[in-house]
Amino acid sequence: MNRAVHIVAVAARTPVGLSAEGSAAAVRAGITRMREHDFMVDAAGEPLRCASDGVLEPGLLGYRRVSALARAALIEAVGKLGRRASNDTFSVLLSLPEARPGFGVNEARRVQRDLMLESESGPRFQVERVGEGHAGAIHALERAIVRIANAQDELVIVAGADSYLDADTLDWLEADRRILRAETRSGLLPGEGAAAIVLASTNIQRQLRLPTLGYVRAAACAQEKRDPMQGAGTLGEALTEAVVRVAGDSIDERAYVADVYCDINGERSRGTDWGFALLRTGAWFRDGTQYVMPVGACGDLGAASAAFNVVLAVRAWQRGYAHGPRAVVWGASWKGLRGAALIEQGEA
Repeated sequence: MNRAVHIVAVAARTPVGLSAEGSAAAVRAGITRMREHDFMVDAAGEPLRCASDGVLEPGLLGYRRVSALARAALIEAVGKLGRRASNDTFSVLLSLPEARPGFGVNEARRVQRDLMLESESGPRFQVERVGEGHAGAIHALERAIVRIANAQDELVIVAGADSYLDADTLDWLEADRRILRAETRSGLLPGEGAAAIVLASTNIQRQLRLPTLGYVRAAACAQEKRDPMQGAGTLGEALTEAVVRVAGDSIDERAYVADVYCDINGERSRGTDWGFALLRTGAWFRDGTQYVMPVGACGDLGAASAAFNVVLAVRAWQRGYAHGPRAVVWGASWKGLRGAALIEQGEA
């Protein structure tokens, strides 16, 4: 990469916070919003345990909920850029859920269209759907790095948004035994949220006098070919490839990765995937077995996971509780996409 990629603003909307600052502080403090849903039930007919946004109406479901969460994060993000936000059009690379019952291609298009609707005042967004699922935002980061490095764009917003609060989606999760209950140990707690990362070239960062909260040094994705439900399961091969591509040329014994942020969520295959990857790449990490996973506070964030993990890393540097200046964020989508990003502490 020939040009530095600055992180100049971050934003988040999660069950534990209405902003990046609030959400990260709540995760750090161990605050959780796991509770029983107002009216949804699980397969046993019991009230659904989930983490949901504290402001959105419970009756707002499906893609409309994803749109509302994504817009909130985008508005927060551009609001941190000063006067530029009032009348400009921003390029957004958006990660959304993988196709599933309750959220397919049509719903993804509707979210994209909702975010691109112009208002009489305020920012406008040119939205491109890039990447899907838990690792989707890392694919979007990879694309944004190329655009900025090649001077195709000076400022790009990478965002991810998801919500499992849809009847068809929940039925699908139950059928696949993905929801954590007494009868399903290797399952997740449904959550929802959105996060956004504003990336800028050195030129625009200086021109607008924006802070450098961090740098995205590299991002890479690979496709896992093994099915976690078949044979030996996953052996961390694609995740290893992604980590090697972002850290292999940058890290040595004097400059290890101090912090790891990931989407481990209770599904056994995710921990296994990382375990095998770490066996191959552990020399690059201070302690790869110590990682941050926001699922305990927010539930599983799906396609918002990777972007929110970048937010957590940036806020850890800003607040002074990170273990060092380098962090790896990794993610694993259900359909096989694996991604890793190497980010570094900024000067702000």
